[in-house]
Amino acid sequence: SSLDIESTPTGYGSSIMNLFEAHAILKLKSEGNDGEVDRKEVEKAYRKRALQLHPDRGGDASLFRQLQAAKEVALQQFGSSLTRSSYIMNNSAVGETLHKDRTCVRQVVTDPNRDRIIVATDDGLWLLTKNSTEIEWTVQLFEADRSFICCSVIGDMVYAGGKGGQLFWLDLLTLDHGLTSTPYPQSNLVSISTTSQGWMAIVTSKQEIAVMLNLNDAAAGPPNMMLAWKTDLDALCPESVILEVSEDDEALFIWVGGSIPSSNQGKLILWMLEASALYGELVDMDSAWKLDDDDDDEDSDSDCSSPASKDPIIVQSIEEGPVYSIAKHDHTVAAVAGQTVLVWEFWSSDDACLIPIKTLSLPGDYEETLYTVSLSNEFLVAAGLGECLFVWTTDTCWDLLHTVSVARPKESCLATCCVMTTDWISNEKGVIACGGYDGCISLWRLAHRLENEE
Repeated sequence: SSLDIESTPTGYGSSIMNLFEAHAILKLKSEGNDGEVDRKEVEKAYRKRALQLHPDRGGDASLFRQLQAAKEVALQQFGSSLTRSSYIMNNSAVGETLHKDRTCVRQVVTDPNRDRIIVATDDGLWLLTKNSTEIEWTVQLFEADRSFICCSVIGDMVYAGGKGGQLFWLDLLTLDHGLTSTPYPQSNLVSISTTSQGWMAIVTSKQEIAVMLNLNDAAAGPPNMMLAWKTDLDALCPESVILEVSEDDEALFIWVGGSIPSSNQGKLILWMLEASALYGELVDMDSAWKLDDDDDDEDSDSDCSSPASKDPIIVQSIEEGPVYSIAKHDHTVAAVAGQTVLVWEFWSSDDACLIPIKTLSLPGDYEETLYTVSLSNEFLVAAGLGECLFVWTTDTCWDLLHTVSVARPKESCLATCCVMTTDWISNEKGVIACGGYDGCISLWRLAHRLENEE
């Protein structure tokens, strides 16, 4: 009765776990240990434990995988569980199994100009390129032994980051690739955002944010990164960053969403930096590392000067929950927090502020935490711990159009599908790409229903 997931050996899988042990890990209360629980009780217990052990809520990935295995065993008595041995590889982007192990799709970004999808996973960076037919895709893997958390594409260049603080770059035209330095060699890169002018913003697991400039052509590699600005994020664990350049190229806007440690709340923060001032404060990466060392050495006589810090122009507290993802399209800003999507309007001016537009709630009995949100010119999509995509219109009504069940492909061995990332492939076609803890990429095309009998 004392068996718990924290004391279970690493690698404890469904193949060596019995029903009693699975119930103990799930903390299912079944009188007499006869296993008489129903499917709903298993699902409820799993969701409760997943909120505690999910890696994106500070849990350990190996413990979360053990929890998934426990749910798999607990569901076997109902005849619906799929085992690890059923995992196979295929060449279809719809339901693409990326790895034979239980990988996690951390981020999906799309290149609408060339029908390409870039996927950051725990087991490398994947490039999916559509062939002449609608369902045939070429799949290529880079850095299979490296764990990636985030990625971004600008022009023909892909940038990706993860554990160890290094930045991976990939030239999509030549497929040349390599690693380059960042100001934070001891951190994990959590989120990346890039612009066509060569600017890049990164946030790290150690509550840091930096803006860098690629002195080479932003659309070709290898990059030559210079540090332009950095600051610490006091009392905020960052989850998502968006970098934008103003229409006149004179200012940079840096949006950061995240969670407040030891609380169930979040924040959305915005900085506005003058581009001309940043050009005058560029520091090479070797000096950037030295700055971090000097910060710990009060007697240092270094000649390096840190790029100037600046106070944010907006700090929006979010009581609905931690902010795991933010999105922006034109003047609309959206953030997922808890079981809600918060939507604002933003206009850059001397008295810049966020104007609340709508708070979107999940329908019916859905109570799952949302982890991702994406905006297009017509639609907003959000998803998370449950197995559904929620799609709203972005007009004045903000109607809920679709609640789409993300059915697991038969090749998947997981007993749940936690959607971690979404992106719009095409605003006009309304195609959504999504991925998560089942190691699969799914593509969905929105269908517009006729409003009359014809």
